[in-house]
Amino acid sequence: MPVAWTVEPKGQFVVLLPSDPSTIEEWRAAMIAILEAPISRPHLTMLVDRRTGETVSAEFVTHMARFFAEHKEALLHSRTAIVVSDDAAFGMGRMTELKSQLDNADSTIRVFRSYDAAVPWLTTR
Repeated sequence: MPVAWTVEPKGQFVVLLPSDPSTIEEWRAAMIAILEAPISRPHLTMLVDRRTGETVSAEFVTHMARFFAEHKEALLHSRTAIVVSDDAAFGMGRMTELKSQLDNADSTIRVFRSYDAAVPWLTTR
């Protein structure tokens, strides 16, 4: 499956693992499954591992932001760390972060260049 997800071994957060190529429909299906999973309650904490993936397009980011707005209640007080490996992906991660703040200020997305830097931010409230 192009967009897989799992629960981190200690059960602290969900790990979303997109692989390329994947579509926005596949991403949406994975997100719906995550939102329906018990780990998402009461607040979703998720790490999106894009270190080996291609950089998403601006259109993909727009569709993701629309999803966040449509599922605002389910994402209330959620925290998401996006881990990327290059400058282009970091820029698109920042775009995702900023677009999501406009439509869903009650959730937080932050982009990181290191998995080891993302985990403490994600797991400390």
